[in-house]
Amino acid sequence: FISERQPARRRNEVLNAVANAPVLTVGEGLDFLQDGGIIRFLKSGNRIRFEINPDAATKASLHLSSRLLRLAEISKNPGR
Repeated sequence: FISERQPARRRNEVLNAVANAPVLTVGEGLDFLQDGGIIRFLKSGNRIRFEINPDAATKASLHLSSRLLRLAEISKNPGR
């Protein structure tokens, strides 16, 4: 889990270090998915929702279940 309180430099170091490894990265910052993260939690009213970057999951050789994908918001063209 990568907190949005983590300095941007440190966050990018972690994401770059595991970019091609089979590691599920979960975070909460606005740019988390654009920076290569896989799942981002966000607050929507009084609920916690999540977005998924399927391209980052594929790059990390991770298969996300269709059940998980149905519950998520899918991020289109998140970046890098």
